[in-house]
Amino acid sequence: MKILLVFAGQGYNDSELFKLFHADQEALSYLNELSAAAGFNLFKNTSRMEDPDFAQLLIGAYQLTLCTAISSLLSHHQVDVAGYSLGEVSAFLVSARASSKDAIDVIGHRTRLMTSLIKSNPQEEYDLLAVTGKFDVEEIKCICEKHHGALAIIASEEQFIIGGKLSDLKRLLQELAAHHMTRSKFLSIHVPSHTPFYAQQANQFYQFLRSKFAVSRLNNPMFSPLALKKIYDLEEEMHLLDSELYSTLDWRSVCHLMIEYQYDLIIDLGPGSAMTSLLKAAAINLFNTSIITVANFSSLAGVKNQIRQIIPG
Repeated sequence: MKILLVFAGQGYNDSELFKLFHADQEALSYLNELSAAAGFNLFKNTSRMEDPDFAQLLIGAYQLTLCTAISSLLSHHQVDVAGYSLGEVSAFLVSARASSKDAIDVIGHRTRLMTSLIKSNPQEEYDLLAVTGKFDVEEIKCICEKHHGALAIIASEEQFIIGGKLSDLKRLLQELAAHHMTRSKFLSIHVPSHTPFYAQQANQFYQFLRSKFAVSRLNNPMFSPLALKKIYDLEEEMHLLDSELYSTLDWRSVCHLMIEYQYDLIIDLGPGSAMTSLLKAAAINLFNTSIITVANFSSLAGVKNQIRQIIPG
């Protein structure tokens, strides 16, 4: 079978993030490994999911634990991966077969790169703003530029993520409301991910990744929201992960690409169900693709049972 694992990004906030793993000893054991590498108990710090110093580590740990827990069920099948924002880092770590220590080091380093902006400018507040409406991409880019913001993610045909200083985003929001906007939400990320605010840090994440990984090929091909194709080469993906810190991501086009490949099964690892919603928004026809949205399950046993029902033994 052709299987795709999709990893969500930051912005999900649930103090019971790890409840899915409560009854699974293998998952809890791996989560303990990650906690040891992080130097604090991940399980007991989910209340800090809106803290930019902790959010990426918590979400990354959830995704890596979940992927590790289901990996044996997928071992005899073609498995590709795709990740939205932070989720692409998790997808990369899975594809590169990163150790728990290297995984935490990578997510921790990315966290420090991104929080360095707010720590060097403590008088400023930053965030991401999600807006929905029938905007042309160039139109929304012009409005962003006018108010010193930047388009961070093209999420779907009508959903866009904008990054910038909070004071500028509020003024930008007023202008968008006079155009085609139907909904808006501040994501409480506290960092302007995927915008030129991080341009001065170009090449730093790549150099760190290069110090950690020496193999040439990814174990699982990855979809890139910058290159808009499958990536097989680890070096190429590391460069892309660096560029994505300060470049607009085109997730809308990635969704169309994923649909074109006609997977037998897509597993939305989450957290949350946003990736399933965005995929369905992009789909005219999902053909014969089954979708498992992990957020719909209350236990890891339920997720595993559903996978077993779909994948031939």
